[in-house]
Amino acid sequence: MATLVLLWGNDIKNKQRIQEVDKELLPFYDTTHIHTYRHWNQGWDINMEYEYEQLCSYLKKLSGSIILFGKSLWCILALKAIVEKEIFIKQCIFVWFPLGYCENTGFPLEKYLKELTCPVLWIQKTNDPAADYQVLYKKFWSLSPAFTFKEIPGDDHAYQEIKLLKQFILDNNAR
Repeated sequence: MATLVLLWGNDIKNKQRIQEVDKELLPFYDTTHIHTYRHWNQGWDINMEYEYEQLCSYLKKLSGSIILFGKSLWCILALKAIVEKEIFIKQCIFVWFPLGYCENTGFPLEKYLKELTCPVLWIQKTNDPAADYQVLYKKFWSLSPAFTFKEIPGDDHAYQEIKLLKQFILDNNAR
């Protein structure tokens, strides 16, 4: 079994949802950890560089098998940490990946994905405003045989389907 690190969304509203995810997944891991963000308590938007440094510092303290479960912008910070800081991660679960943000900011996504050494389970809604499932699938499927894709019907970025997420994760043996 492993440690599951939960990195969930920019908005403070995500805090309750990730606590629900944690409750569902805790029995399947040695430990789980919800990474909290300074801006959740301060009422301002995310400071990407600050949160990136905090994430790297935290991940470097962990040992053993680590599985990252990231939503939205946290997928980007996780990728950057894994590749740039050479942090060993057993597996990533990326949900509601913000492909548009990467393209609009010049984030070197394909470079990072090609350098990634762990499997990734991608879970995306059919018409997620951050990136449609088909767009994400077509862009990433050829980059690594270690990428698995799961689609959830819908057109929002909220991801309230916690039981379905749990099933995808367990079916993918992300433990």
